[in-house]
Amino acid sequence: MKKYIVIALLFCNALITFAQDCQWDRFKADTDETTTLGVELTEAIDKNPDLIDAWEILDNANVDRSTRRNQEELKSVVEHLDEIKATKGGYKAWKAVKFGLDPNRVPFRSFSEMTEAEVQAFNHAISRHGSEFGLKWGKKEVLPQLVNDFNSVTSNIRKKGGFIGVQKVKYGIKGSGESTKLVDANVYNYIINDKTYYYWETIYGEFISAGLKTN
Repeated sequence: MKKYIVIALLFCNALITFAQDCQWDRFKADTDETTTLGVELTEAIDKNPDLIDAWEILDNANVDRSTRRNQEELKSVVEHLDEIKATKGGYKAWKAVKFGLDPNRVPFRSFSEMTEAEVQAFNHAISRHGSEFGLKWGKKEVLPQLVNDFNSVTSNIRKKGGFIGVQKVKYGIKGSGESTKLVDANVYNYIINDKTYYYWETIYGEFISAGLKTN
């Protein structure tokens, strides 16, 4: 019940800025105390009411639910609240600036500059998802162009698609000898001919995966 006391006290100050009833509904759903994440978020808000402002900023940025309830992301927004509000384009633009992400970044360097590990990573990406983009593995002589084509079609997802939010995804570098692990990833979706394609990268802009979304 403590959550509702806090909300009642803060409603006229922070939540009054909620533009639509559906946003209030999303807030209630995200803090639903019948779920573990809802309880955790409620307790965090009880300790730090500024998280409500952070939640609203993330919701206005149209990120997904997992990002809105990610306490580390919420705390980061609170810490940089003034910067975000002063940045044209809001949260998404601020995040790109914060991590120095090059808007023209591509998944892979040109073939001539690739290390052996990067070539293995590319081979893995193209063998798993190349056909989803109409790209087929070819002889070594065509690899430079294949890399360029893969970079072009996948980067298009990130540039033209919508930023869905930050999600936990499996990440591992092929040939590194290290096992995969869960990392925070920037997730983008783009619909082409009624099919949804995804693009994943670390929050620092390192390519993870791209392909046809199947679920």
